[in-house]
Amino acid sequence: VQAGLSSSSALVVAWMQALARVADQELTPLELARWANRVEVAHFGAPGGHMDHVASALGGTLRIHSDWNVERLDRSVDGVWVVVDSGKSKDTSGHLTRCKSDRLALVTKHGGQWCAPEELSTWDELTDEEQNMWRATWENQRLEAIAAKNWSDHPDVPKWMTEHHAQLRDGLGLSTPQLERLGEAAMSAGAMGWKVVGSGGGGCGLAWVPDRHAPQVHEAVR
Repeated sequence: VQAGLSSSSALVVAWMQALARVADQELTPLELARWANRVEVAHFGAPGGHMDHVASALGGTLRIHSDWNVERLDRSVDGVWVVVDSGKSKDTSGHLTRCKSDRLALVTKHGGQWCAPEELSTWDELTDEEQNMWRATWENQRLEAIAAKNWSDHPDVPKWMTEHHAQLRDGLGLSTPQLERLGEAAMSAGAMGWKVVGSGGGGCGLAWVPDRHAPQVHEAVR
């Protein structure tokens, strides 16, 4: 609970599936995800998105778009993914609200579309905090696109995951000292990549670890 592992969304998806079966209704996985999102997010005007509901309903490794289009990403993962709980609860709604509302206001004020920092004519008008936020958002989009394009076999995908974490940390303030210590311990023990998961600000991180280093990483983060 409050660890960034979609516990609330998974529970809503399971409950909606149970209700559908009691009512003798057949829902496709994507229909189930849409209903769960409507129940948990839309009905309450919550700041979250639909990624957790789609991931819980469909399973597997997915690329989830804002228009509900979903791509399956096939890869025989080299090594294992180790989930590490920092033990610190997080203000999920608060972080999502800040990251969503602040960035929407920023992009609306400056043209309505994200672009590379060097292409933004009003760049010098942004405060340091706004520049960090803009740069992080642009870099996250770039890293996501290149990782998805090269997901199946590129050896640098774990490295891009770590770069993504750096943007979430430095541009959006979504890491914590504890998560940083855990990440440093994991990487020093042989992990290939590390990032915070969920809305950040606490909760869990994810280490991408070669099989041979899994025991050392496990011990290091403990």
